[in-house]
Amino acid sequence: MMLFLAKFNSSGKLSWSTFYGGSGNDGANGVSTDPAGNVYMTGFTNSSKGIATSDAYQKSFKGTNGVAFLAKFSSSGSLTWATYYGEGDGNGGNGLKRGCFRKCIYYRRDN
Repeated sequence: MMLFLAKFNSSGKLSWSTFYGGSGNDGANGVSTDPAGNVYMTGFTNSSKGIATSDAYQKSFKGTNGVAFLAKFSSSGSLTWATYYGEGDGNGGNGLKRGCFRKCIYYRRDN
């Protein structure tokens, strides 16, 4: 399942939109921005392909029923980098906090 991400200006006009996702089920649970206008998204994925970029912290899916992902999009909507995060069963990223990028991700294990 592909995820949909869109950015609107202060007047409500669409600036850009994009799809993101892999070969399995994906779900977004948190979206935030940084001062430069980059957009960060976290959630869960069952996708073994199509999530991580070549420079990812964790390039491969290491789970059986979902792991977290974290993706960064530029202020114009281009995917900058993305990574799987975690391993095991039933994990997912549940939120992001502005000002905490590359240093923290809210992470929950549903076991």
